[in-house]
Amino acid sequence: MAGTPPASDSAQRASSDAELFSVDNMQLHTLPDKRVLCYRVYGAPGPSSAPPGAWAVYYHGTPSCCLEGAAFDDAARSLGISLICTDRPGIGGSTSHRRQSLASVVADTASLLDAMGVAKVYLVGTSGGAPYAAAFAAQHPERSLGMALTAALAPTDRRHKELLKAMAGADRFMFTMARYPVGGLRLMHGVMRYMANRHPQALLEHAPQGMAKVDGELMRNDPRVKANFGACLQHAYKQGAVPMARDVKVLAGRWNVDMSGIMCPTAIWQGADDLSVPVQHAHWWASTISGSELHIMESHGHVTLPLQMSHEILASLRVPQVAKAPLAEKEAPLAEEEALGVGVDGGAAVVEPETTPSA
Repeated sequence: MAGTPPASDSAQRASSDAELFSVDNMQLHTLPDKRVLCYRVYGAPGPSSAPPGAWAVYYHGTPSCCLEGAAFDDAARSLGISLICTDRPGIGGSTSHRRQSLASVVADTASLLDAMGVAKVYLVGTSGGAPYAAAFAAQHPERSLGMALTAALAPTDRRHKELLKAMAGADRFMFTMARYPVGGLRLMHGVMRYMANRHPQALLEHAPQGMAKVDGELMRNDPRVKANFGACLQHAYKQGAVPMARDVKVLAGRWNVDMSGIMCPTAIWQGADDLSVPVQHAHWWASTISGSELHIMESHGHVTLPLQMSHEILASLRVPQVAKAPLAEKEAPLAEEEALGVGVDGGAAVVEPETTPSA
């Protein structure tokens, strides 16, 4: 199975994973309102070695945390990208924020970048992290060099009921619960926190229910996922269930950010088999962001896409002076109409379907 380390590399990989998922490598930034923003940098080493424009900000999904960025470490390192991954408010090591919104998280990111002396960045958002990445691009076009959205959650508020109905499993249930008082979400995430801390493997065994078959197979059988799933969620729920419930409420509510104003080059990556955040969500993003590229990958789901396509996803940022990774070997060539920009989805060039070599 792709993404599973060879047996001969297992000891070295285990040592590497221990470092990648260690909370000892976290850094803290004090925000203007005295809250603390916890973050970690994956990929290429820090500012002294990163070439101009090789900084990227990664926004994790939900429920998750900055350790999710470990999945992109190898790809970022090979492409010369320094990947800044932050914990959102109340998640992991970041201070909670009762007035959290897409805009407030964007402001936190901008403060961190200012402190680091990073003027312009690339943006990467996965699942529930995609709206935050897009909000940064919309509100800071002068700082945004390019963006990659992966399994990107689209709006699910009452104005977008069809996008919520298209979702399946626990994700649809979670975002439906977000329409009601926070108690239900808090209870749901309280159970997940308990399971992550006490019975992580049991949680991993049941998590794929309602997800794509390929996702379930990866989550239950890949030794790296089995070894690190618990560590990621344990850090995510470090401060309890309320912050995660608040994050879902923010994502499920009105975003109050005009995403149609995004100007930077954008690649949208979507697994054709994704049931958690289905293809309808990718088409919403493609029709919203003018000039974006939509890559729909056959035989990929919500989890397999970022874990097995991390190099292609980061390569689509087109970082200068870095050779772009080839897309999957079996990717169908663009039709002549698409090459001329005729085949579009609301202004987005559509590249579908794409396939990857069988695992």
